[in-house]
Amino acid sequence: MPGPTNQIGGHARPAASGARASDRSDRSDRSGGSGGFDGLDRSAGSPGDALSLERAAAYAIASTKGVGPSAFERICGINASRGRDFARLARLSTDRTAREYRLSPSQAAAIREALRAGGAASGLRDIAARLAALERAGARLSLKHAKGYPAELRDALGPRAPSYLFARGDTSLIGHPCVAVVGTRRPSRWGVEGARAASRAVVAAGQAVVSGYAEGVDKAAHAAALEAEGRTILVLSYGISHYRPTKELEEAERQGRAVVLSQFPPEQVFSTGTAMARNLVVAALAGRVVAIESGRRGGTMETARMALGLLRPLFALRKPSLPATPTGNRFLLSHGAHPLFAAFEKSALRFDGSLLFCPILPPPISGQLHLFPSR
Repeated sequence: MPGPTNQIGGHARPAASGARASDRSDRSDRSGGSGGFDGLDRSAGSPGDALSLERAAAYAIASTKGVGPSAFERICGINASRGRDFARLARLSTDRTAREYRLSPSQAAAIREALRAGGAASGLRDIAARLAALERAGARLSLKHAKGYPAELRDALGPRAPSYLFARGDTSLIGHPCVAVVGTRRPSRWGVEGARAASRAVVAAGQAVVSGYAEGVDKAAHAAALEAEGRTILVLSYGISHYRPTKELEEAERQGRAVVLSQFPPEQVFSTGTAMARNLVVAALAGRVVAIESGRRGGTMETARMALGLLRPLFALRKPSLPATPTGNRFLLSHGAHPLFAAFEKSALRFDGSLLFCPILPPPISGQLHLFPSR
C-alpha cells in the first residue's frame, strides 16, 4: 500500500520517515538552498513561482505571532550559514524546527501552522498572492537582511530592528539625513505652529522630516514639510492597508518626496503596543529628535527615552516663560534636552531653530537614561 504523500510545490511525492527523511532534507539544504536571502528584494513574480513562494515563507515566519525580531534574526542566520531556504520549515516537524532553530515549542508550532495553513504548497501560494496584490497597490515588502531593507534601521537597532517592512513611495529617502518631529495628538495652536516651523527649518537645512501619522503634531509636521517642497517619512502604527493618504501625500509619493513605512501585517489595527514599536523606528531613523509639545506621559516621552537610548540629540520646544511651557517639555528640558524657543509675536510664531543644526555632542550613556525607565 503506498505511503502518504506531501504536497510540496504542487507535486505529490512519497513521504519519507526516520533518518532517511532527515538525511535527504539535509542534503537538499546543502546542495540547493538559497541561503534565505537571494533575490528576496526583487519584485514579486507569479504567486506560484519559486522566488515568490520563498518570499511568502519568509514573510509568514517573520509575521508569526510570538516570533519576534530576535527569533527571526536567528532563523535568518541559521538558514544563511547552512544554505537553507525558508520554505523548508513547512516540511519540518514542530520538534525538529524547535531544536534546529533554538525556538520554543509554541514558536515552532505557530510557524508550522502559519506555513501550512491550507497545506504547505497552497498556503504559501495564498500568501504570495496577497503579497503580489499589495505590491500592485503600491505597498512593497522588504525583509530584514534582504537588499531592499533600510540599512540605517538595521544598523541602528540590530536584532531589535523590525523583521520586515511594507513601504510606499521612494525608500531611498530613508538614506538621507532626517530629523524626527514628534508631539501630542491634541496640540495647542502653539504646538501646531511649532511643528510647522520646525519642519520648515528641517527642510531649509536640506534634511527630511520623519514622524508618525497620528493627528496633531505628526500630520502638521508632514504637511509643512511638503508645503516647503521638502521630503518626509511617515512611520505608521498600524498595517499599511489602513493607510489613507491625503492628495498632497499621494502626489509627494509619485514625486519621490514621501515614503510610508509599516512594520506590521497589512491588516493590523492600532494599539498602544504598535504605537510604542513605531516610536522606536522613528527614533532610530532620525539623526536628531524634536519634542514639540508633550504631557508628562505618552508616546512623545517614550520616543524621547528611545532617542536617548540610541544616543540621538534631543530637543524640546520652550516658551519664553518656562512655567508656561508644556509639562512634558519642561521635564525634558530640566533633564538635558536642548531648548528651541518658540513664541507668538502678534499672530505669527517666532521660532529659533538655530541650535537644531549646531554641532552637539550626543547624550551620555549614563545620566539621562535613568530618568526614562522602561515600563
